[in-house]
Amino acid sequence: MPDHYTIDLRHYLDEKGIVPPLPAPAMAIALFCGSVVSWVSGWPGTDGELTNVQCRHARSRPPCHGEVHARLAPDGRIEWRCQACGEEGTISGWRGTRWDRSA
Repeated sequence: MPDHYTIDLRHYLDEKGIVPPLPAPAMAIALFCGSVVSWVSGWPGTDGELTNVQCRHARSRPPCHGEVHARLAPDGRIEWRCQACGEEGTISGWRGTRWDRSA
C-alpha cells in the first residue's frame, strides 16, 4: 500500500526560515517538498498537473521512475501524488518560505 505523508514545511526550517543541517532522510523530504512547492506556487491555476519533480523514491531499490502530479487544494495545502507508485501527500506551512514563488 502506498504511503501518505502530511508535511508542515515549517518543521524543516529554523527561526530564520532556512533549512538547518538535518539527518539525510529529513533533508531529502524537505528538499523534495520544497521542489513541489516551488513548482505549484510558480504555476498558479494548475489542477493536478504533471510537475518536473521526480518521485522521491527515485534512489530507492527498486527505484520509482514516476513523476509527481501536484495541485493547490482549496484549503491552501498542496496535494501531490506519484502516478507510478501511488505515494502521495499534502504540504502545509509553505507560504512565505524560500520555496514560495506565488508572490
